[in-house]
Amino acid sequence: MLSTILLLLKWIGIIIGCAAGIVLFLIALVLFVPIRYDIMAQYSSDGADIRIKATWLLNLARVSVQAAGEPKIRASILFFTLYPGKSGKKRRPAEKKAPAKKKESGRTVFDETVFETQNEAQHETIHVNEHETSAPETEALMADVTLETDASMEAVMPETGGMEKKPDTALRGLRKIPEKVRNALRRAAQAVRNLAEKLRHIVQKAVHAKQTAQEKADALISAVRDPDNRELIHFLWGRLKKLLHIIRPRKCSGYIRFGFKDPAATGQAAVYAAVLYGFAGTDIKIMPDFEHEVLSGRLALKGHAAVFSIILLLFGIYRNSLVQEKILKK
Repeated sequence: MLSTILLLLKWIGIIIGCAAGIVLFLIALVLFVPIRYDIMAQYSSDGADIRIKATWLLNLARVSVQAAGEPKIRASILFFTLYPGKSGKKRRPAEKKAPAKKKESGRTVFDETVFETQNEAQHETIHVNEHETSAPETEALMADVTLETDASMEAVMPETGGMEKKPDTALRGLRKIPEKVRNALRRAAQAVRNLAEKLRHIVQKAVHAKQTAQEKADALISAVRDPDNRELIHFLWGRLKKLLHIIRPRKCSGYIRFGFKDPAATGQAAVYAAVLYGFAGTDIKIMPDFEHEVLSGRLALKGHAAVFSIILLLFGIYRNSLVQEKILKK
């Protein structure tokens, strides 16, 4: 019985040890296997093109970014794409169906044709009847129309037999002039008051902005002169240089081709570029073009950085007393 328990404990310990070993191995892989990056930037008359690619553990995990035109980001692990997912694929817009023509609830084409034929027949009948009317009846009808016209003209004419005099419109216009002047003066006074109010607000804002800028400048000068702040800035600057040293590119290559309208300006720019080329110490070719006005170039950077070094650097910054006091407020 005791041997069985000991054997069981032995196997449990072996399983726990294997699991702990696998976890430690994975943590070591994440911390010590560097992340490799490849940056390519190119410029020509067609435009700029920037591509960034980062890989980890023999391309086990990959992230690529392309900034030419519409930005594109792609992240994948092994054969599985994490971003963009299936929802990121563009779907074709659904075709809009043409609206169906509504059927008229009225007559059909045949009914309309019949209706037009009937109207034409009625018009012809009326026209014939008008020609068939006798001459005496026509004269009687004209006499009635003349009598009705005379009666209507008499009703329209005033009983006094003359036209009334219209009121003097010029006098009315003269009476309205003072009111118009008063309204114009009111509008001008209101506009002057509005302008004065706006100017007052502008002056107040300018004075407040000046006071705020002066206060900010005084606070900045006092902060720069503080010895603790100087020491903090010196510490952070040193850690920034160390971070740049960790992630610096190991390989740098490319070229730049340029040319101006004036060949003398091209030669002068080539001299300055050669001096900078000597200080940089990189494999970048300088190609001046004295015949054409052109500007193009290509830059390729390759490097790697371990996550452990970056985490160690950030942990040192976090543990600094000045950082906790001035920035984290602890």
